[in-house]
Amino acid sequence: MHNTLTVLRAIVRLSRSRSNITLDALTERSAGTATETRAAVRFLVEEGLVLVSDRGVRPTLPGLAIAVASGATRARTDVANRVSSSARPKVSKKVDRARRAA
Repeated sequence: MHNTLTVLRAIVRLSRSRSNITLDALTERSAGTATETRAAVRFLVEEGLVLVSDRGVRPTLPGLAIAVASGATRARTDVANRVSSSARPKVSKKVDRARRAA
């Protein structure tokens, strides 16, 4: 499944260039074998996430939505991991007595 999502995201990235998407290009970007990439594309077609035509492979609207959503989750995780504990604001545990009395 991981390779399938990687292939879907590669199809979306390549479709932005408006060129024909080849098996070699997908295999290179998904870090899998040609057999795994073919199987992933077959699965994506069966699920209705991509279309295969004479112009090549294109994502459907649901396929685009899944690829974008999975990329956004990954981007948020990457940003959160880059923020170190020293860059986070220090929170003082002392409570001001005037505030506490109010």
